[in-house]
Formats: sequence, structure tokens, C-alpha cells
Amino acid sequence: QLRGALARRLGHAGPTSTIDYVDRSEIGAFLDEMIFKPGRSLPWPEFVNVATGEDLGIDAYIAEVK
Repeated sequence: QLRGALARRLGHAGPTSTIDYVDRSEIGAFLDEMIFKPGRSLPWPEFVNVATGEDLGIDAYIAEVK
């Protein structure tokens, strides 16, 4: 689900497994702002929704293993 959110933010059209993370400061900024800074300040399902823009679910996993 996190990789899906990153793919949307980066405009990545291919499989999320092909995202290139090297020298991508925007990925670090996203992780810092949306994952590390909030930490445990929210209940897990709410945290996932805020960080990824989606409710916690299995759709992203299904899309990856197809």
C-alpha cells in the first residue's frame, strides 16, 4: 500500500516493484513527512489512511501479486 502511494505521488505507471528509489529526494521527503514524523500519533488504520490516502486493505497487495 505504501509503494502504491509512492507510485501515485511519483506518477509511476508501471508495476510498483519497478519504482527506482535511488537518488529520489522526494521519496525521502514523503517518508519523513508522512511516515516518520507522525510516528505512533494515530491509530494504525487512521495512520495508513493519512499516509497512503486509502483505507487499510488488501487491494494494493493483490495488485502487486497479479
